[in-house]
Amino acid sequence: MILLNIIKAADYKLLKEKLPALPWYMQQYIEHKLPDLSPSTLLEYTRDYMRFLHWLMAEGLTLASSPSLVSLLDLERLTMANIDSYKLFLQLQLNNGLSTRERKLASLKSLFHYLSQVAEDEEQYPLLKRNY
Repeated sequence: MILLNIIKAADYKLLKEKLPALPWYMQQYIEHKLPDLSPSTLLEYTRDYMRFLHWLMAEGLTLASSPSLVSLLDLERLTMANIDSYKLFLQLQLNNGLSTRERKLASLKSLFHYLSQVAEDEEQYPLLKRNY
């Protein structure tokens, strides 16, 4: 039990260190999920998000110069073809097996659900206006 608490504390510290590299809306999501998910799970989410953000940049789907600058508008512009391309990237470029791909996509799906269904702007509209 003590070892688990040490691991959770270490993962929480690492999570806090990695958060500034993410866009504000991803940071907000991680903070929102802290009471519900373990720091280890959220640390994996941040890794998934960073991989996705770097992929967006490499594919020219954002003009952001760093992952933290990828905008919500960049996410709104994504098409199903883009999502399919990301799935192929996970499979062919990263050699991720089916369960790993599904886990990585589940973390993104959870984020997109939060942005389009839970989080609100100052006028109580969803932060993300379009979601696949």
